[in-house]
Amino acid sequence: MADGAADPSWELRQPDMVPRPDPTRLTTDQLIREMGSLRAILEAKYDGKIDVLKTRMDGNDTALVAALQAAKELVGVNNQFATKAIDQQGSAFKASLDSTTATIADVKDRLTRIEGRTSGAGSTVATTVAIAAAGAAVFIALMTWNSHQQQQQAPAPAPAPAPALSYSITPGPK
Repeated sequence: MADGAADPSWELRQPDMVPRPDPTRLTTDQLIREMGSLRAILEAKYDGKIDVLKTRMDGNDTALVAALQAAKELVGVNNQFATKAIDQQGSAFKASLDSTTATIADVKDRLTRIEGRTSGAGSTVATTVAIAAAGAAVFIALMTWNSHQQQQQAPAPAPAPAPALSYSITPGPK
């Protein structure tokens, strides 16, 4: 038994081969400590990037709210303009209708006077003239109204454009 491997008492007679303090245990403790330090550094960087992103998102929210408010104001201005244009068209149509009504009333009065002065074949001619005059009055009123409508449909001034929004994400501090 020269090598001592077959003799179980050989292990008992050999001194402990593991140095004191155990380097395996020291290495493991140092590795755990360094991993904890690395974790703390990474968490700090991560938290810092989260804060930067939150700040940027808050800025984007503010820009979005401002853009929506500007759009709302433009819609209000556009509605006011449309209401004013509709009111003007209604007034013009009423004036044209009143003019036509007055013309028809005038033609009726003339027809009544003509009928009182004429009889027989002359009344047929007077009726024909009165109908032609009434038709002409209606035609003139419609042409006046159409002309006024074309003037009202002239292109309205374009509303001011909404402010341009641009979004960009830039890398945060390293």
